[in-house]
This record gives sequence, C-alpha cells and structure tokens, in this order.
Amino acid sequence: ANPAHAADYRISTVLSTGTATDHQSKAKVVNADANGLMYDDSYKGSYDFYAIYPNHSEGRITLTEAGAVSATIPATQTLKSGASKEESKKYTIDGETVTKTIKYTVYDPDMQFAFMTAALKEFAPKDEQQTIPLTFTPAFTAFEFNVSSQDDEIELTKFEILSPDNSDKLAGTFNMTAGTLPTSAPNATSSVTVDMTKIDGTNPAPKIDQTNGLTFTVFTVPVENTKPLRIKFTSKDGDATKTSYLDLKYSNNEAAGTNAGDPVKFLAGHKYRIHMLKLPSSQWKITIAPVFEEWVDANEEVVIYI
Repeated sequence: ANPAHAADYRISTVLSTGTATDHQSKAKVVNADANGLMYDDSYKGSYDFYAIYPNHSEGRITLTEAGAVSATIPATQTLKSGASKEESKKYTIDGETVTKTIKYTVYDPDMQFAFMTAALKEFAPKDEQQTIPLTFTPAFTAFEFNVSSQDDEIELTKFEILSPDNSDKLAGTFNMTAGTLPTSAPNATSSVTVDMTKIDGTNPAPKIDQTNGLTFTVFTVPVENTKPLRIKFTSKDGDATKTSYLDLKYSNNEAAGTNAGDPVKFLAGHKYRIHMLKLPSSQWKITIAPVFEEWVDANEEVVIYI
C-alpha cells in the first residue's frame, strides 16, 4: 500500500441538514491548505480513508495514520447562553392533567466536544473519480435536559450526571478506531459536572419558575453504561443549599415488566432528551414517563419509570 498522507478539510457547501425521516446532514468539503490529498497515478490498489471532527489542531481529538483515535470529554463542562424556545406540554399535578407553555432559555454546550469520526476502507477509485463518500458518526453520548419549576422559583447552582459506584465511565480520555465506537474507557472518570454559576464564564446561576425554564446538554464518553446512572441537581434557597437526585433505573413496580429494577441503558453515540423536568421547591418530581416516582432529599434511593 502507499504511504499514509493527511490533509485538513473544511465544509464548503451544506447540501442538507436532515429531515424527520433522514437525520443525516450532508455537505461538501474542500481542502483548507494549499494542497489536499491526490491519487497516485502509479498505484493501482485500493485506499483507506479516515477522518475526525473537529480539527486535530484543537488538541481535543487525534487520529493516527492507521485510523486510531484518541479523544477527551471533560469532567467539568461549561455552558453558553443561547436563544429561547417555547414548549406546550401536558403533565400531571395531584392527579390532574395540566397543559403548560414554558419558555426555555437554551444554554448551548461546547460543540468542539461533539466528536465525530469516519472511515472508508479498501476504496478503489474509478478513473478520475474525485468524490470520496465519508459518513461521519458520533463519538460521544449526549443528554439534553429541559428543566422548570412546578411552584416556587428555584436557583440552580450545579448539575451532575454520575455513576454512583464508579462502575461506569462518563468523562475523560477514550480510544477507538475511526468509524467505530470504544468498548471501554478505562482512563475516564465517573461523573460530569456543570457549574451553573459560571454560564458564559461570568453569569450568575439561572433561576427557573413555572413558566421560565432552561435547556442544556452535556456530553459523555461513548460507552454504554452497565449500572444505573444518576442525575443530581443542587439548588440554593437563600443561604440554604439543597441537593436531590434520581437514579435512572426501572422501578421494581410490575409496570416495568421484565425490566424491573434494571438500569436504563443509554446506547453509545446517541443523544437522549429528558424533557419537562419539574422541580418543586419542596419536593421535586420528574414527568418524562407515564408514571413517576418523586424526588427526595438526603440519601434515599429514587427510581423512575421509563
């Protein structure tokens, strides 16, 4: 085979941004430097192509000539203020179905950690063929949360997603081959934290109420969890600090069927949206499923139905 060569490319034309049935975005790229990759006219065999996003010069992801990828998801993630959106949803309060329109402020994640890779092996070009079809797939798992209050105003100061017994890895360095996903991340840690008091670097902690919420996204390493993950919010009421959490596992209730007591598995390389989190100031509740259990303080375990 020919020696390996590398080049940097950038998007020149966005062809499509995906639809409800076809989630792929498509674009053309051009080489960013004076010279890009070229075929060797004297070579008659096939070619292997590997690609990563974002550019390796950012220092967050690397790619070797043989397609080996190394990337790092940070354990502490910073959010940025963004646009607003409105959602009308139905949820249950004390047995009654209520429709609420909530205005969410969207806090954007750092998309430089939305890693993607691509691989095309044993590609034999036809005469003068210029198009190299590369399909990029996510090398991260993402969680989007929509949060508002059921009653009083709440000041959120910190969010965490974690593995309570450190059995699952969520942040840190992971290794894989371009176009695939890692099977483990032994050098990673078991939690991701968002300091809500440092949105945009300087903003105070956001406040939510019944009609004003927030939407934010966190990234984790692209490895499927084996045990229940936990989501944890810290809030402030005057000088008092409150922490509550939920373990993401199926209830032992018979409504969970054969999944009773099992962890909810989050497939690697996917994005999960957990919407309409309602956080009462006294006792928090979650309404992402037909039946729910309540948030509690202290160290009691809590489960939800999915």
